[in-house]
Amino acid sequence: MLEPPQNPGRFILSSVATQKDVATELGIRVESLSDLLKSNPSWAVAIRSTAGGRRRAVIASTATKQMASVLADRISAKQAALHLNISPARLAHLLRAKLILRVGRWLSRRDLEQFQKRLSLATERDFGVAAQVVDMGFALRNLVPVSATVDFIQAIMDKLVRISAPEINFSSWTVESRSLDTWKKSRQSDAGRVFSVPEAAIELGLKEQVLYDLLGVGLIRASKQLLGRRIARYISAKEIENFRASYVPLITLARLHRAPSKKALEWARSQGMKLATGPMIDGSRQYFVEVGTAMSELNS
Repeated sequence: MLEPPQNPGRFILSSVATQKDVATELGIRVESLSDLLKSNPSWAVAIRSTAGGRRRAVIASTATKQMASVLADRISAKQAALHLNISPARLAHLLRAKLILRVGRWLSRRDLEQFQKRLSLATERDFGVAAQVVDMGFALRNLVPVSATVDFIQAIMDKLVRISAPEINFSSWTVESRSLDTWKKSRQSDAGRVFSVPEAAIELGLKEQVLYDLLGVGLIRASKQLLGRRIARYISAKEIENFRASYVPLITLARLHRAPSKKALEWARSQGMKLATGPMIDGSRQYFVEVGTAMSELNS
């Protein structure tokens, strides 16, 4: 975690400071400070021109502590996954469902803590000696598919899956086995549900045309049913589950690892990932990576 400035009295004699001085005070690059100013332009009280003709903001010295607070709250996706004791792949599902919020490239430590507190409100202190339990880590590794992460978290919040949480940290949590088994069976019974193409696109968090591309290249299969006088295509819940377990959007991986979006394709290839579809592969609109080739990178 970044700490507040170690020398808060540095600018006492002056009410303003240059970007270079403030960046040095905060221990960051001037370019990073410029990005920070974009999030709160009120910190810049004026604009000056350097000898070289560059335009630089003049910053109120009172803003340095506020900036330090913002920087200290930032956490990368990789660090957040470690903080929650879950895999980056699971974190990606939570971000996509907006159970955890992303601010630009960063996540918020405070938001992560609030997420854990919201979950802990639905937990119990103790199940009693007769209850059969498994560790949360074991349940996530062996019993809850990555693609079911959001449903699992929602089941905890709805108290359908019973959790014992003596502390806020996930690593200390245990899951009551019977409620977990009941929840898994209910999900299996839902596997017979079918979705129209627009519904399936919403379920997957994709644009409808991207889903049509996936159907066209065979990564997702649909069945045809007669609807009135026309034939409509439907996708089973099981097919959606299989796709989630097999492929992940390249842009999701790139964001998790802070790889520039314009160089995501080059980055994926340098990591040895196998691209299943995409503009340079088969003309589809979006790149998807085979999960099997991405897991080593996701868990690194």
